[in-house]
Amino acid sequence: ARSVGQPAQAREWGRTALAIRLDQLEPGHPDLATTLLGLGLSELALGDQAGGESELGEAVVIRRRAFGPDHPYTGMAELLLGLALWEGPRQHQAFESLVNAVRAYEYVLRSQAPLLPLRERGRLVNTIQESRNALYSLVGQGPRGRDLALRARLNLHGRLEEIERRQSRL
Repeated sequence: ARSVGQPAQAREWGRTALAIRLDQLEPGHPDLATTLLGLGLSELALGDQAGGESELGEAVVIRRRAFGPDHPYTGMAELLLGLALWEGPRQHQAFESLVNAVRAYEYVLRSQAPLLPLRERGRLVNTIQESRNALYSLVGQGPRGRDLALRARLNLHGRLEEIERRQSRL
């Protein structure tokens, strides 16, 4: 509902889904984080910055515990939280979350991409690239935004070159 311009409906459905999952799942279950991410984005779309940040922050905590800091699911949650915080007065905290997201994506590239055939590697890179485009959009938003965009770009480009060099040697 959020993607078709109905964030209020999405928020209600998200709250209902969260209540069901809280009733059915153990505290800290990774599926709770997925629901919290959707709910947090709906809250942000409705102008509830504090509510959105709270839901996204809780999702990050759950995903860090469930998957570790370098998992792509954790990276996505960190990215969403960082972008939400960027809009508010806490850019320092936003910067940390966004750096964590870059680090998680870099780890995924380093650990998984070399093991994949070229076609699958391309899909992985495209998935990560979509997330990083959000970081590139920060380039015009001050020195921290430029630093994040440059860091994301150099990490992705450098990691891909390294993988290609290794693969060609093999």
